[in-house]
Amino acid sequence: MEKERGVLMLPHEQDVQQIINEDLSTELALANQLLDFGIDLPATKDLHQGGFPRDSVITVVGLFTKATITFRAIVGLCELGLDRTALPLTRSLFENLLYLTFLLRRRVGLYEFKNGSWVPLNLHGKKLTPGFRTALYNAWFLLREEHSAEQRTKTPGLRRSAKGFQKKLQSVPRSYVSTIGPDWEKAIRKANTCVGLSIADFAASLGLAFRKWHRAVYAGDSRHVHQSDVFDYLEQDATGDNISPRWQTSVEEVRTTLRNAVTLYYVCIEQMHNRFRFGPDANQRITEFANQLQQWG
Repeated sequence: MEKERGVLMLPHEQDVQQIINEDLSTELALANQLLDFGIDLPATKDLHQGGFPRDSVITVVGLFTKATITFRAIVGLCELGLDRTALPLTRSLFENLLYLTFLLRRRVGLYEFKNGSWVPLNLHGKKLTPGFRTALYNAWFLLREEHSAEQRTKTPGLRRSAKGFQKKLQSVPRSYVSTIGPDWEKAIRKANTCVGLSIADFAASLGLAFRKWHRAVYAGDSRHVHQSDVFDYLEQDATGDNISPRWQTSVEEVRTTLRNAVTLYYVCIEQMHNRFRFGPDANQRITEFANQLQQWG
């Protein structure tokens, strides 16, 4: 194990960092510019102006802040050559983008793939207004917490803490759950998304680009979340007899992970701007970012 100025490092880590900084200087520069821009963006305008519900503003600012922190973590890991460790975070960033888009768009349609065709999702007599979508998201969050606490009460060793958590949840207002109604409550209580759809169908409902990103980023990176990627961390010689740790991947693999994260975070920024219209200067910067991304192909 390498040690530089008292800091423990993986083998060849310092050399890898230098190579990445040189070969991926364009990607890293754009990532840092996007990050700086995104950090300042929500404060450049009073987001409570206009007709967007106050609860919706609060929720999307929280989601955008989470996306920004996740993006920063991905960039930092890629700078260290730890792109495989960044992949679950890229997957999380994609989910973050889905919910941001769902809440920020002026109009949304939801569809599920059944019997070989896309059919409109049963909305249980509700309209997907911005306010109702916010209620769905926040109700889903509370319902998932309640379900998780209930499951923990059935687990030996966790029952006491779970019951304490349940008591805390009882003090949380359930106005969002009341707003969505019992049919929606049943549909999303144990679901993986706030609309009761699979991640794949939810992504497809938001457009072709989201469907492609689901295939490329979410589905592709899932094995790194579910611990089925062990062979990515091993090297074999030509005979296959000798195995050694694979500490790093390659510059191109790091480049792919970094570019995916940059693209997803850019779209987070774009969705925020499409809703709040941060002004001509912001519009110009976002256009410049888009032009740089297009050069990647």
